[in-house]
Amino acid sequence: MIGQAQTGPAHNAVLTRWDPVSGSAHLHWHGPGTAKRRRTQFASRVLLSFTGNRLCAIDLFDCPDSLARVRADNIAAHGVPIFDAGWLWLPLAPGQVTKRLAGHGDIEVVMAGETLAEVRVTTRLLWNRPGPQPPPVGALDGTAALSGVELVALDLDGTVLDSTAAIPSRVRTAVHAAARSGVRPVFVTGRPLADTVALLHAAGLRGHTACSNGAIVLDESGQVLHRRAIDGERAAAVRQILQSRFPELVLGAVDESRLFLDPGFPADLAHDWHSQLCAGTVSEALDDGRVLKILAAHPASAAQELAPAVSDALGCEYVVTYSTQRFLEISHAQATKGTALAAVASAAGVPLTAVAAVGDMPNDLPMLQLSALAVAVGNAHPLVLDAAALIVPGNDHDGVAELLDAVRAARRNRAQEKDQKDQKDQRGTSCKTRS
Repeated sequence: MIGQAQTGPAHNAVLTRWDPVSGSAHLHWHGPGTAKRRRTQFASRVLLSFTGNRLCAIDLFDCPDSLARVRADNIAAHGVPIFDAGWLWLPLAPGQVTKRLAGHGDIEVVMAGETLAEVRVTTRLLWNRPGPQPPPVGALDGTAALSGVELVALDLDGTVLDSTAAIPSRVRTAVHAAARSGVRPVFVTGRPLADTVALLHAAGLRGHTACSNGAIVLDESGQVLHRRAIDGERAAAVRQILQSRFPELVLGAVDESRLFLDPGFPADLAHDWHSQLCAGTVSEALDDGRVLKILAAHPASAAQELAPAVSDALGCEYVVTYSTQRFLEISHAQATKGTALAAVASAAGVPLTAVAAVGDMPNDLPMLQLSALAVAVGNAHPLVLDAAALIVPGNDHDGVAELLDAVRAARRNRAQEKDQKDQKDQRGTSCKTRS
């Protein structure tokens, strides 16, 4: 149970309410102190540290200077709160940290004379990966990185879209707000081009767009920046290898506006993309030489089981991935979400060190690995969760909105800190001039 951590009879903290799906937590820390009390309220970055399922420390990173008297002679003293340059550390229990949950929250601090008497925290959390414990002041590694984000690459299905294949209103609002604040949204999906353009237009969303796992990339005006099709010769070679090595496979093909499926392909794909389904055969589409992606479904094997064997058979000239367990997606070697993201970042003039990416399935891994901040939604595939530096709530709980709101808040805090520093420097220069 994640619930209570003790530091002794006079200090304890209780996690009064915890929702692991939405990432919201309410905590109440209280210590000794019977003198007259005064309250201070503020917003802060929050870090919760756990030993197993036991809450062992709370870090607050944006505290007002009015808390400066919360201090101990020995900074390593267990159970003693420490305040240092806006950072308040509340150690609660011994033990090696195995998990950290980081985010932003509303804080209420109660002082009894010069003693810290109570801390109440209500926070929405970004979920950091378990890992070695860094030094306390630098512990907020994933969230601190948010302040430098200028471009966010967003997968659609399973990430932006909820389980009903709709874009939640809160996510739409967060995307618009991020764009207004200077954070560029980029939509990077395995969906076909025509379907993606229609979906984003209906939701009122604009931005660079990469479709068919990065085989085609458009700028904000709809101009093609990058296209990596499978020509007729390569398509014929793929078909021959698949038919000879995996005769039970059923094939499909996708170009910029059409979907071709052989009989026996999973029917739900035809239903989802019925507006693009063509009467022609997959063989005709492959001969055409403009295919962006070849699909392959097996009647008895999931995509995860089939992918390694198909990849070995096709070799390094092709990328084999999947965004669902129902079928594989085969593309040109240079048609990945990573190469698409690189093309967009270059065109937008944004360095990769200022790029974040969020996804849920293995076809998202190339862009997660390329970005400075890799983020997974809580419902993501285990491979994606393992690759992520941050995990946000799932697609049915507005995880993308949580991420974008946190990026805006971190950028706003950084700008305010810079303004305060500039003003302080100006005052210092003015004083020197007068003297």
